[in-house]
Amino acid sequence: MNEADWYYEEAGSRKGPVTAPAMAELIQSSRLGYGTPVWHKGLADWVPLESTGLIEHLPSTPPPLHAKSVSDLWVWAIAISPLAFLLLDPTSLYLPLIIMGVLIALVALDRRVLGEAGYALPSFIWLFLVPIYLYKRSKYAKKNQAPLIGWFIAMVASLMVSATGFNLYASLPACDNPEVRQTLAEILDERGLLTPGYSDLFMSDIRQVSESNSSSSRTCVSKTQTFLGGVPLAYTITWSDQLFSEYYVRIEGM
Repeated sequence: MNEADWYYEEAGSRKGPVTAPAMAELIQSSRLGYGTPVWHKGLADWVPLESTGLIEHLPSTPPPLHAKSVSDLWVWAIAISPLAFLLLDPTSLYLPLIIMGVLIALVALDRRVLGEAGYALPSFIWLFLVPIYLYKRSKYAKKNQAPLIGWFIAMVASLMVSATGFNLYASLPACDNPEVRQTLAEILDERGLLTPGYSDLFMSDIRQVSESNSSSSRTCVSKTQTFLGGVPLAYTITWSDQLFSEYYVRIEGM
């Protein structure tokens, strides 16, 4: 066999020819390893590096687990995170910190899975550029780029949803909803604050003062007629179940 008749696969491309000593250097630098397809004259087809004489240059540690044995749970959590972040309150001052904290946790968990399986780890710095992290992760784990494609789909979908102004509190009853006003009247009546002789609640200057996407609620204020006269009334409308089918009304301070 000639000194320069080794070929190897890297990132989907055929590399070579290179000498046997050069192949040994590539192995020692971790560019080549277990499972890398190689070929030289005399072989009928490409074979794994460890099935050739180059195995003597491989480290004595066991090879990485088969790609099918590596869990993709956390990498898919990263991929769909743009959609999950829609559930957060976009007005929160802590939103960037929450997003960064979640991504750090997911990347740390995914890197632990890769490390325990024996694969090289993408740098932590790539969590600031999620597509690059996903690309390198799939490359190192010798898997397809499905999570990267999924991330782009999730990102486009989240941008489209955001552009429509979607949020969880959008379908909550408005501050001046008749059912909300009736509920307020019942609460005030139970506490003896409703004007005697009146079953309806007289409200004016009704307006929304705050809203929370994370808790799916809105806070309203109005000038309300009670037996004490016209007084300001603050109340909150909030979803009471995870299916967003029922809500409750609470008067602040009661």
